[in-house]
Amino acid sequence: MSAANRVETSRTACECGRGEFVFYACEADRWLYVYEPREKWFEMHIFCERCSRLFQKHKLTIFSQGDEEPHWKIVIPEPDRVPQHYALHLI
Repeated sequence: MSAANRVETSRTACECGRGEFVFYACEADRWLYVYEPREKWFEMHIFCERCSRLFQKHKLTIFSQGDEEPHWKIVIPEPDRVPQHYALHLI
């Protein structure tokens, strides 16, 4: 699979107000033998270490690109929507 093209679609402040969630629509070329050679999915990037704990039940992966600070990302089923999570006590 080739490298993914990410297009930022929206931003929203995180729950504690110290960071933000950034949403992307992503697309990549799939293997040549696949009938439909394009794959599309959505990601939410979490630029807040405190709020990343709210998404522990999801599969989070660490991500960084270029000079930006490493942060968490999560694949989401719908564009521009924070997935449901269980609120934890934020310290």
